[in-house]
Amino acid sequence: MEHLHAVWEERGLLGLMDLVLQQFADADKIALAIALLTPLLLLYGRRETRHRRLHRLKHLMVSYPTIYKRSRSSDRDTNPSFELVKAKYIADLPLELEPEDHAFLREPRQVVDRAISVSQTFRALVEPRLLVASIGFVIATYYGFKNLDIILASGISLPEATAIEPKSPVSFDQIQLIGALAFAGAYVVALRTFIGGLAVFDLSAFMFLRQTTEMIASVLFAIFLFRAFPDPWTQITNVVAGGKPSSTVQAAEVSWVWLVLAPVFGLLPQSATKFVLVRLQSLIAWVKMDDDRFTSVTRVVTLDVIDGIDYGTRFRLEEAGIFDVQNLATYNPILLHVETPYLIYETIDWVAQAQLCHMIGIEKFLFLRHYNIRTIFDLERAIDYQSRRARDKCGPKVDGPDEFDLIYAAILFAPTGFLVEVARLGNLKPFTITDKVASPATVEEYCKWALQLITTDMTKTKECVEHMMGWLADDLHVRRLRAIWQEISDDLGERTTRLDNDKDEPNAHCRERCCKKQEEINGACPETGDEQQQVVGNGKEDEAGKLPASTETEEAGKTGAENAGESGQEATGAAAEAAAAEQPTASEPVPGTVTPARE
Repeated sequence: MEHLHAVWEERGLLGLMDLVLQQFADADKIALAIALLTPLLLLYGRRETRHRRLHRLKHLMVSYPTIYKRSRSSDRDTNPSFELVKAKYIADLPLELEPEDHAFLREPRQVVDRAISVSQTFRALVEPRLLVASIGFVIATYYGFKNLDIILASGISLPEATAIEPKSPVSFDQIQLIGALAFAGAYVVALRTFIGGLAVFDLSAFMFLRQTTEMIASVLFAIFLFRAFPDPWTQITNVVAGGKPSSTVQAAEVSWVWLVLAPVFGLLPQSATKFVLVRLQSLIAWVKMDDDRFTSVTRVVTLDVIDGIDYGTRFRLEEAGIFDVQNLATYNPILLHVETPYLIYETIDWVAQAQLCHMIGIEKFLFLRHYNIRTIFDLERAIDYQSRRARDKCGPKVDGPDEFDLIYAAILFAPTGFLVEVARLGNLKPFTITDKVASPATVEEYCKWALQLITTDMTKTKECVEHMMGWLADDLHVRRLRAIWQEISDDLGERTTRLDNDKDEPNAHCRERCCKKQEEINGACPETGDEQQQVVGNGKEDEAGKLPASTETEEAGKTGAENAGESGQEATGAAAEAAAAEQPTASEPVPGTVTPARE
């Protein structure tokens, strides 16, 4: 390993490949080069992918510090969504911390910096686990390309031969041709799978073992089918004409059907076998069948319905394992930002749209979009406006208009063609209850009855609609997105909630979530009831660059208490008396402060 490391540092990847090829002078150079280069290039791509995404994660941490270290909105010090992304890319790195490093690497940002530096080392590239797991893939690839090289050199043709006996309808050359073509298709599928694994950073030892097994299974499957049906087109023609299937085949010939089917079986290793087994279920009575009555109403919702996702973006998201709206609705927006070229605001907006579409259906989602309801949080604020304003502890409680509850309840309870089709296919007739008497009804009648039931009284309507919104917006993936939304909002600041139309009023109410975090407060705080004074200027310092006297008193008291145990109380008292003696009179206000207004 040390020798390989020295060659890597001196001559790079090509020098390392040249050293390996020298050990196999008699081997097929092309096949051996492809077999060795494939896993090495994949490992190199894995290292570069990790390095680039760790840098992207670091930039996100610098731009929005509250995302990874929360101070107010949660009892946890870190964001679980961020920790999952960080753990994905540094869990298998050989950090090898020294005892003094444990005290240094306490902040997530420091851990990411250390991971970035370690990810560029030779050991991070040559991972023993992945190298051992790729041995079988290298061997299968070498012999597969060796046989394919022989077939291509002969122009995909076989040597002349006479007709063979019925007991041996195929020759070794034909089997070699079919196996080589099937291997070519299986190798292409393996490369696609590996590249897809790199896109989501899922290149593991299991993937190497699985693709090796799939390649071997594809080749054997194609060979066995060819042995059973060497000339399917001729046999089908003879049966249709009323004759018997031919029992002989020319050894120098391979049907053009198999020249097409062999690589196709390699391209579809699992899909082909699963499709055959599913179709055979209808011929076997004792096999449990699938209930496909609702196939027409259980289609997946494609990503094209999301505003901002076009055809190209859809395929890029599919590389990350996101194929429909449900996948996007439950995806971590931080992870999506790190693993794709899209910005954090884009990913948050897409996930929020997908959550609304997934919960209320595509028909109502597109309908609400025309009423400026694009995301799950737009609907939440439109219906339950007070919950958003409840964070303003020092401000007045403001509730939304009750009419909006009626407007959006009428949309949420509206029947759709999808719902009508589900009831028709399942022969479902829901009951409506009137005067304690239940009677079956159509879907339209049931939706109308449900809406009338909750809209008889405005107070009851508000409770019912907000109760429904409560369970819609209480899924774990919605709560995760809400936490990320709130943390970024904290970094942007309270002043960004709306544009300032007028100059800041000195007697404006506190708009922070907790008035303890806000120094510029007038009057009494509803949480503490303490009378606080507003400090004019930036921070706690006045224009002279000194702390106000009241702040100096608190700092002196805290310092005395920390340094002197029980005597700290005496130190605090002495500091307070000294500060009180230096306090100016009412006629001499402290510069940089404003006294409370008098009645």
